[in-house]
Amino acid sequence: MHVVIIGAGEVGTSTAASLASDHDVVVIDCDADRTEDLKYQYDVLTITGDGTDSSVQERADVAGADMLIACTDDDRTNLVACGTAKTFGDPFTIARVKSTSYLKTWERDETAFGVDFLVCTDLLTAENIVRVIGLPAAVDVDPFAGDLVQMAEFEIGAESPVADQTVAEADRFESLTFVGIFRDGEVEIPRGDTRICPGDRAVVVGSPESVQAFANDIAPDTTPNDADEIVIVGGSEIGYQTARILEERGLRPR
Repeated sequence: MHVVIIGAGEVGTSTAASLASDHDVVVIDCDADRTEDLKYQYDVLTITGDGTDSSVQERADVAGADMLIACTDDDRTNLVACGTAKTFGDPFTIARVKSTSYLKTWERDETAFGVDFLVCTDLLTAENIVRVIGLPAAVDVDPFAGDLVQMAEFEIGAESPVADQTVAEADRFESLTFVGIFRDGEVEIPRGDTRICPGDRAVVVGSPESVQAFANDIAPDTTPNDADEIVIVGGSEIGYQTARILEERGLRPR
């Protein structure tokens, strides 16, 4: 697959590193030092120039590209780059933005900006912060099916009520399933008689309510249900979106 990446910052570099071994990757950036480093570090073709410029995109063979990923730090640059790419052909375009106003416009009409998939990183960050606030005992939390299902990973401490219990004994919550136990660098698919040991990491899947109930059971002192105040330091877009989501969930940030 021929992939063109516009922006050689942290996101662009990480994306190029992930794709370079299996795909034909071209990276465009205005910074010559960045493109030079990428060329030798990951063995990708690099072009120094403006990713919104049609002549630069032509050099990158955007007309023959399967995908274009615009991930600079500037929202407008990313949107214009995707729109320019659509004048060459029909690559699948992905744009990274920070402003939710662009996301709202795109959600009203997904043909807007010439973008096939739009990622609002500030909103995603805020949503992740809220998930961690809701389940601070969890090592990781991932939502599925529009937040109807959650998968969460919990580290089991020696004082945890489920330590030394079997999965059958610990699985006392409706709509909750143990799907994995990480122990000593290996993963075990749990059965009813599998014993949960201190130091294990247990992965569960279930409704948000059941996952929250499990979190309350294994670490009741870390849940925020009775918190009177949550203080957010910083008035950036991430801070604003975090406060908005918390208010929607009945909490009182300030």
